[in-house]
Amino acid sequence: MLDNMPHLCLSSDHLRFILFIFHELGVHGVPSLKAFRKKQDEIVKICGINTDAKRTSFSHVFYQN
Repeated sequence: MLDNMPHLCLSSDHLRFILFIFHELGVHGVPSLKAFRKKQDEIVKICGINTDAKRTSFSHVFYQN
């Protein structure tokens, strides 16, 4: 969830550190970064937000979610 907020962009290094901390705290089932990114891609395919390009009568382009 942390990495799926558009206004909060986390780098792979940030996520790797967060996953490392979870692992060190003894959290069970902490995925690897590769597994985490793979699951993210699966979730986006299932329930991602589609952005559509629209054109006004004055030929201005805008995008709608």
